[in-house]
Amino acid sequence: MDVTNCDNKSALHVRARLIVGYLAFVLIAGGLLAAPLYWLLPYIAHGPFASLLDDVPFRRVADRSFMLCALVGLYPLCRRLSFDRRDWGWGVRRSRFLTCFAIGLACGLASLLILVAIELYLGVLVWDNRRTAVVLVQALFSGLASGVIIAVIEESVFRGAFFAVLRTNHGKAVAIVATSLVYASVHFLRSTGEYHTIHWYSGFDVLGGAFSNYTDPATVGPFLALVAAGVLLATIRERAGHIALTVGVHCGWVAVIKLTRKATNLTSDPSLGWLADGYDSVTGYLACIYLLIILLAIKPLLTPPKP
Repeated sequence: MDVTNCDNKSALHVRARLIVGYLAFVLIAGGLLAAPLYWLLPYIAHGPFASLLDDVPFRRVADRSFMLCALVGLYPLCRRLSFDRRDWGWGVRRSRFLTCFAIGLACGLASLLILVAIELYLGVLVWDNRRTAVVLVQALFSGLASGVIIAVIEESVFRGAFFAVLRTNHGKAVAIVATSLVYASVHFLRSTGEYHTIHWYSGFDVLGGAFSNYTDPATVGPFLALVAAGVLLATIRERAGHIALTVGVHCGWVAVIKLTRKATNLTSDPSLGWLADGYDSVTGYLACIYLLIILLAIKPLLTPPKP
């Protein structure tokens, strides 16, 4: 009997059970936490950014609830999987991490601002003259703040722990493709319904309605764009050996998307609207093509990490 092979299979089974348990925790705890978080909003919505928390729909709070639980459960999961900082993608000195984050942030902001400028030039997006400079500045800083949180969580999960497991057991190509597909799919696990009366179990109602997006043809363009984004981020992570750059890029993208949603509207012309679609007014077929061009352009410039 091949003892080594048996040990490897046993380790894979243990990892699989741990990951299933982690997913169960995220779904159950996230569903239970959503309503209390929503009820707390009136008490924490103070200060200069209070207007940004006005009329926040419950489904968005539920999304953040699941994301928060994913982050909380990630550390004990990786401890049980015997992951270290390098597996998470954080295995670099703090000064280098911050430098790479700043570089990534600048690249993320610049790359998506160029895409938004193209969409404005083509008429896919239309500038909203009703927005004041104060509102736009608030939206930008709010986008940067939420972008850091979202980027740290999603990059640690997808390009960190998840990528490391697949990279170790199945190789680079599988890790890049699989993490990108799952990353894109998770973004459509969101309900589009309206929830006016909130109960303690309303988080599970949101979860139940989240799968309806997979049957909507309008999600094809945004899905392909998110897959392209995932491939680009995973390629950067593979070549860099850490997630500092991808956290920065991701943060910049989130900030620009939030600013764009405040400053522009999607065109009502169906001959142009399909290029960006209604997911976030930026992501769509045009974004997919644009990101793939960036990937092809920068891939020769990315060098593998030194052993």
